[in-house]
Amino acid sequence: MGKLKIVIKGVVRYIPFVGTGLLALGSVFLDRNWDKDQVTINKAFKRLITDKLPFWFLSFPEGTRFSEEKLKASQEFCKKKDLPVFNNVLYPRVKGLREAIKVLGQDLDAVYDLTACFNINPVPNVPIPDWYYLLFGGNKKVVIHVNIRRVPISQIPKESNDISKWIVDVFARKDKLIQHYKENGKLPGSIVHDPYTEKRRKRTELSIIRWLTTNIVVVVLL
Repeated sequence: MGKLKIVIKGVVRYIPFVGTGLLALGSVFLDRNWDKDQVTINKAFKRLITDKLPFWFLSFPEGTRFSEEKLKASQEFCKKKDLPVFNNVLYPRVKGLREAIKVLGQDLDAVYDLTACFNINPVPNVPIPDWYYLLFGGNKKVVIHVNIRRVPISQIPKESNDISKWIVDVFARKDKLIQHYKENGKLPGSIVHDPYTEKRRKRTELSIIRWLTTNIVVVVLL
């Protein structure tokens, strides 16, 4: 967990425990003010290059939680701007990820593109799982379908406009994957079964508690 660097909305830093832990990890907090965020991103990732420590960088280009209302707003925006219109994902906010790829450049090995689907048509009494449900929702099994694709950094464009287009193409692929899942109940490709059991859930709870506790102690000592 200590090698994970997350780009996340600035307001999250004020959430008790969670914000403290993310701050201790060296996460990058953005305020949706590009002039300010661009400086923050450049400073954060140039420091990673200078330190020469291995790390994972987590980005969520949609920038917010998905909902039908947000999807409709995204589609209307895309129609006005003559951009691709998606049915299952929001149009990505490309600036943050684009800047990270530009700054990190060849110091990155690859980008891992993950698309997760679960409980689109939930069984009775089992809600669509959120973080609270996964941690405290009881012993009901949740099956999550994940498509993972590794893209070597050598295959990703280097110019800003080309990187932006590549990110949009990634989301076009995600849109098709999710549509396939809705129609077939599974993602395309080979399947590895890994059910999320009660025992695994307990281990996750303990791991998160240890992670938060450790980082809070580190912050206090500093």
